Amino acid sequence: MTVHGVHHVTLTVRDVATAEAAYRDVFGLDVLFREGTYDDEFGALPDGMNWDVAETAGVDPGMTFLGDDDVAIAVAEREGDDSDTDEAGVLDHVALHVDADVVDEIVERARERDWDVDERETVAFLVDDDGIEWEVTTSDPPPATPFDELDVDP
Repeated sequence: MTVHGVHHVTLTVRDVATAEAAYRDVFGLDVLFREGTYDDEFGALPDGMNWDVAETAGVDPGMTFLGDDDVAIAVAEREGDDSDTDEAGVLDHVALHVDADVVDEIVERARERDWDVDERETVAFLVDDDGIEWEVTTSDPPPATPFDELDVDP
């Protein structure tokens, strides 16, 4: 058995359409497809149908898949109330490998949305409106580390 990479990450959010717009804006991702419930049936929205049109037609938003050739992120409606996010097992963060020349753009767009931003050497940590932490890093995927080695005396 071989694991080739992350297929996708699913994030639960308060509002699918709002989170979709934020992730498209900050990370420059495209909508791959949208899914929702219509007449008690769950399925894909027609190509090109946005959430405003879908909701007006009576579709209950369920999920959006965002991505490009290298990454896929599913944004799903959070069930229950916001206290659910305080329970164990909640996603810690999502790390995206990016080119060095786009880190500043991503950080700027995140700040425009009033997301918390913590910039470090080759990495920035962003916390979105749903409390999800995003790491954008220029370092190679593990096992390499983007940080300098700690000077620890054994």
